[in-house]
Amino acid sequence: MLSRISPRVKASLRRRFPSFYRSVQLWVAARAITETGSPWARNVLNDESLSTIIRTCLSQGSVGVDVGAAAGRFTDEMRRSAPGGIIFGIEPIPAAAANLKRLFANHKNVVIMPLALGSENTSAQFWVCEADTGYSGLRPTEAAQQRGPLAPVTVDVVPLDATDIANTSVRLIKIDVEGGEYDVISGGRKTILRHHPIIAFECTRHTLDYEKTPEDLFDLLDDLGYQIQSPECFLSSGAIMSRMYFSESVLQGSEFFFIASPSGDRQIP
Repeated sequence: MLSRISPRVKASLRRRFPSFYRSVQLWVAARAITETGSPWARNVLNDESLSTIIRTCLSQGSVGVDVGAAAGRFTDEMRRSAPGGIIFGIEPIPAAAANLKRLFANHKNVVIMPLALGSENTSAQFWVCEADTGYSGLRPTEAAQQRGPLAPVTVDVVPLDATDIANTSVRLIKIDVEGGEYDVISGGRKTILRHHPIIAFECTRHTLDYEKTPEDLFDLLDDLGYQIQSPECFLSSGAIMSRMYFSESVLQGSEFFFIASPSGDRQIP
């Protein structure tokens, strides 16, 4: 159904009737994932799971961090779930960051930070995928290159531990950085150990473009005292992923959105 609607009409529907649009999108996605296992459909359902997790984890005075804020959907959902808290939106693409600042100009509890998070303080080339900015990142991944021209821009890269976020009681961190999630988490090690936030993150084969494997990311989170679940299992207190299952899920593309939470069977150092 949605595929037969022009992009302009879809944008208008999404803006004017967001609840109706998302209901239709979910219906289409559920049918698509049942019939074909569509990655697009899985992404739609993952986004809805993330919305539920935001509403579940954040409350009045919570602190949330949206790493890879893009158009601001989840920054806004965090803001609505924590009206008395602080929401940090991290977005390195200059045009997107400027748009976020305009969008949240009247919301004093939203702080937009025009930078990339990484493992060290530096400046670096950030590769903007002009055909689909969702594939942009600090490395020109194969998936991004397949979608068309990449425009490099120089951005500041800062560890999470070196930002003002480290001084807050962070409750939830969402990470969507097209392969750079290991560096984001590594650069926030002290903050994570201090505040034990829930970490909602995407992980795909893009991580290989950063010379990291899914096992490397699993081991980093395990060292921090975290366990990994699918969003459905996190919400229902279901199964915890093993190292092998997590790696196979990422490399085979069967799952790409995960929730890391403090392990219940041991104390975080």
